[in-house]
Amino acid sequence: MGLGFELHERPAVKLATALTQGNRTIIVIAHRPATIRRADHIAVLEPGRIAEQGTWDDLTARPDGPLNRVLAVTPS
Repeated sequence: MGLGFELHERPAVKLATALTQGNRTIIVIAHRPATIRRADHIAVLEPGRIAEQGTWDDLTARPDGPLNRVLAVTPS
């Protein structure tokens, strides 16, 4: 089932459109900090499990937390 996207649309436009369409749960797998920051709820995955979850502010406030370890090695 599609979300009504046109093939020529850029991924960022598709994501923005999807996020503004009513009461939906959308799972986005992201590596860019700017994309992760926009999420209402973040789950950081490590092999086989959810290492931590919460908001951007909560997770980035933990200096040694899994999200900060990922961000330390991820280009902006």
